[in-house]
Order: sequence, then structure tokens, then C-alpha cells
Amino acid sequence: MNAFIRETTSSIKKTVGKGKVILNITPTLNSFVTALLVNRAIGKKLKCFFIDNGLLRKDEKKQIKKTFERHGHLNLSYVDRSKRFFQELKGVVKPEEKRAITKSLFIKVFQEVVKKVKDAEFLAQEILYPEASKSSRNPGCNDLLQESRIKLKPLQPLRDLFKEEVKIVAKELGLPDNIVFKQPFPETGLVTRIIGEVTPARLKTLREAQHCLVEEIKAAGIFEEIWQSFAILLSTGNVVAIRCIASTDGVTAEWVRLPYPVLDKICRRIINKVKGVKRVVYDISSQPPATIEWE
Repeated sequence: MNAFIRETTSSIKKTVGKGKVILNITPTLNSFVTALLVNRAIGKKLKCFFIDNGLLRKDEKKQIKKTFERHGHLNLSYVDRSKRFFQELKGVVKPEEKRAITKSLFIKVFQEVVKKVKDAEFLAQEILYPEASKSSRNPGCNDLLQESRIKLKPLQPLRDLFKEEVKIVAKELGLPDNIVFKQPFPETGLVTRIIGEVTPARLKTLREAQHCLVEEIKAAGIFEEIWQSFAILLSTGNVVAIRCIASTDGVTAEWVRLPYPVLDKICRRIINKVKGVKRVVYDISSQPPATIEWE
């Protein structure tokens, strides 16, 4: 992977030339690795944005700041649009409508941000080999580039890698374990994990429940064995469901047989620490027939 890093940074430098590159930072391992590779190749000619939609996990923004400050010299701007997202989602309860609003507004904000960058020629994308090879008609297509209709050239430094290889690259680049083993996260954020209306208060409840779940799994030493572990806030507001699944491709997934003592600790901690929560249930559905997310 050292050779991969050298060859990739050299290729990026040659491809970009005197141009500028834009990257939308997301709270995923792929995004972090893409940012560090491109930054290593072209430095200040890379302009990164982190758009805060208010729908992230607990302390996500702090973690991103800390990680990139540690590596230094990344040209990164933070764009807080959380109030705008909450306004658009007010009173909306239908899952498909919530997702559509979140995606549409994110595209609008991204377009507004990109317009402020002069002479940008490339959009760095974090897609991997499985995604890049999905469509024979348009290999390597990226929704953000297509849906925003912004005329930038794609730059895809990870398009020949699988997820496990990205983890190795991340370690070579010096990323800490809490980033290397970061779990997948929906592009619409916590919207899909709140049944019913999304409000700041309900988001706070969900974030705290999620934090309790992850902390207990880490304490049990099994976090890295689980592909995804997350909480879902039910429409009543006082019931939380937790979901832990194992998967290698995201297409099929099995529920994780958590030890009873761990389940007990998770349940007790959520009920004792998260205000308003009175009941915790464990989802033991596999995909298929169930979906990974509840909405």
C-alpha cells in the first residue's frame, strides 16, 4: 500500500496539473482517505467542504476537526446549515419525503458552496471498486456529480480498491483506529433512524442512545467485529430499538448474537442515561427479508 500511495499521489498531481479540486467531506473512512491522498498530492489546490446538516452522530463534527487538524494544512471549510435542514423537515413524517427533502437540500447547499470556488476543475470522489464497476453504461458515476449538474471532472483515487484495502491505506496514512474502523453511515444521516418527525430534541435522544450502544460494544471488545451498530427512535419517543449487524457486502446482513451481559449493559445504560427512554428492544431481523435501516 505504500507503493499505491506513491503512485496515486503522483497520478493525481499529473492529472490535476494547475487545476483545483473540490471535495465534499463526509463522516466516512473513504472520504477521510480521499482527502489525505489528494491533499498529499496537490496541497492547497484542494478545497474541502464539510456541510453540517445537523443530522450527524454525536461529536461527529469535533471528530472531523480533530482528525484533520492532526494531519495539518488541509484547506477545509465548515458550512453549518443545520437550521435550514430542520426548517425543511418540520412536520414531515413520511420516510420517503424526509429522505427526498434531505437529499434535495444537500444538493442545493453543495451547489451554492461550489459556486464560490473559482477555477475549480475536478470533484474528488470517494467511490470504491464495487461502486465504480456497478454500471457498464456509466462506470464510476457519482450521484453528487450527476444530481448537482456541476461541470467538474471526476477524480477517483480509490476506484480500484475494496473496503479492506482502504483500511490498510488509512493506517499507512496515520489515521487513528476510531476513523479506520468507522462504521457506514446513511447519506441522509439520522433522518432514516427517527420514526416520525425529525426535531433537535428527538435527534438529541437518538444521539445519546447511539452513543451508549457504541460505548458498551467498544467496552466489550467487539466493536470491530460488527459492520453496523445503531439505534432507532420509535414514534412514541420513549422506545429505542438497537440494531447490530454483520455483513461483507451490504447486500446481505445477519443480526449479531450479542452476549446477554452486553445486551443487559446496553439496555440499562440507555434507560438510565437517556432522558425519556423507558424501553429498549433488540432487532434480530436479517437482510433479506428485512432492510438494514428501518425507513
